[in-house]
Formats: sequence, structure tokens, C-alpha cells
Amino acid sequence: MAMEFGGRRRARRLGQNFLVDEAVRDRIIELASLSRSDRVLEIGAGKGALTIELAKRAGEVLAVEKDPGLLRILEGVLRPFDNVRIIAGDFLEVEVPSFNKVVSCPPYSISSKLIFRLLQLGFERAILVFQREFAERLVARSGTEQYGRLTVNLRRRAEARILGHVPRHAFRPIPKVDSAIVEITMRPPGRGLDEGLFQDLTRYLFSQRRRLARGVLRGYLRSMGLDPALAHSIAPEKRVFELEPEEIEDICLRLEELRRNGLWPGITRARG
Repeated sequence: MAMEFGGRRRARRLGQNFLVDEAVRDRIIELASLSRSDRVLEIGAGKGALTIELAKRAGEVLAVEKDPGLLRILEGVLRPFDNVRIIAGDFLEVEVPSFNKVVSCPPYSISSKLIFRLLQLGFERAILVFQREFAERLVARSGTEQYGRLTVNLRRRAEARILGHVPRHAFRPIPKVDSAIVEITMRPPGRGLDEGLFQDLTRYLFSQRRRLARGVLRGYLRSMGLDPALAHSIAPEKRVFELEPEEIEDICLRLEELRRNGLWPGITRARG
């Protein structure tokens, strides 16, 4: 059964595909296992079809939406619910209060940036709908084509599982690809790292993902003013896309050790 839908031209302009299948919506709600103790974040609330169901079950809902036309619709349909806070703006830029769960069908165009921001903010559990190809990147194993910097960053902090697939005709406008429901569960904090250094290192490594890690690391060390020969003792004999997140963390810790020991002459390469 389809939910009421409108604003197809606006959806195309914003790169959004709105969920219109009630069975899929109900499955998402069921998987979220909501209670009145939950404060739930929804990113891209649209016209409020999912928001209403969240409000019926959660203690509070933080509904983020950037489109002025959709905000006017949201304010109307959510007026009966005093436990919904509408946040106007781009999720990647606005401040949001703390939350413990995320339940959303976010705009696919911001999927990667959304994951990085959520990991920075922290939460307990998320049920999210992404394009199927993107979902497979989140759960990819090392050594596969889908494995990359995004996967590494997610696996350091959380565990991701695909819980089901969503056909493309469950959305309007109908996208060109199918989607998937993804569960993300945060893990306890791991090893303390210089986060800026880790991100810089990982970005550099995966810019040459199919090369041997030692060879790529030599270039990184040279760009940082360090002895490239150190790469032989720091990096395992694997290609970059075969490195486990823990192995990249080990490399980062070794670099931090060099800095503590005064062997780091300074950064000579501008970070991007």
C-alpha cells in the first residue's frame, strides 16, 4: 500500500527519493525497536510519513529537514505531536541535540558525509535506508572492491549489517537502483589515536588503494619529512585495500611514536 506523496519536482531538485511503501515503513519501525526512553534523529523528514510513526513510539523525535516547502508541510502534519522537534537546515551543518537512535531514509546524495558526521556525533543504534551499492560498501570486507576509506572509518567505531533489501518502486520518484536497510551499532571507544593524523593517513593510502601499502606509505612519509625507508618496518606486506582497520591504526600509532621521539621534522605537505 502506498503512502500519500507529492512534490515530485522538488524531490528531483533535491536529489531525494521519498519512501511511499507502508509495508517497508512499518518494517523500518519494527527494526528500530523504539520505546519512550528513546530520543530519535530523523534526517530528511520530508512530508513526515515516517516521522509520525516515530512520534507514536519514541519519547522524542528530532526531525531535520532543509527544504522550506517541506518544512511547512511538516509543521502542519506534526502539530498533534508535542514530542517532535523540527530542526530546519542541512544535517551536515546544523547543530542537533544529543540522541541515542537514528531512524531515517536520508537523501542518498549525502550518504558518505552523513556517515562521517554521525560517527562524530555518536549514538547507540541506527536503522537507515541507503542505495544498495552504498550499503554494500558499509559492510564490505577487506580485500574486496567495495572496501575503502568509508568502510575503515565505520568499522573502527561501529558494526554494520544489512537487514533487508528495498525495491526501487517503494520510492517516488523511482530511483534507478534498489536500496537496503542497514543497521549500525556503535562500539565502545577503541584505542586513542590522533584523529586528524589517522584521517590524513587513511585518505592518502586509499588514494592508491591497489598499490602495496609499503610503497604508498613511503610516499606519505616523504611528504611528511620522514625517512621513507621506515615504511618497511611500519606497514605489513599487503595492498592498501587488504589492510584491516586495526592495521591502519597500528601504522598511525607508529607515526605518533616517531613524533613523540622527536623524529618528526614537521609537516611539509598541505593536508586536503
